[in-house]
Amino acid sequence: MPRLLPANGPQGIGVFTDAGVSGFRRNGPGFRRMLIFTKEQSNSIRYVVVQELSLVSRDHRVLADVVNSLGRSGVQLRSTF
Repeated sequence: MPRLLPANGPQGIGVFTDAGVSGFRRNGPGFRRMLIFTKEQSNSIRYVVVQELSLVSRDHRVLADVVNSLGRSGVQLRSTF
């Protein structure tokens, strides 16, 4: 996993991937695991960091649903691109 966080700052606690799953779909197994994990661990997670938002979804309505779902758990979605 590439290090995207500073050595003395927040620590990454999980990597969730869906290789070969289109950004138009949000039902990949890694995506579902990430949503469940963030809901279960919301007291220890502040951000979900993605490489780029289009990898979450290319549909703005779906992306808004994801942001709202994470937000209900107190988690913010951030993109590096």
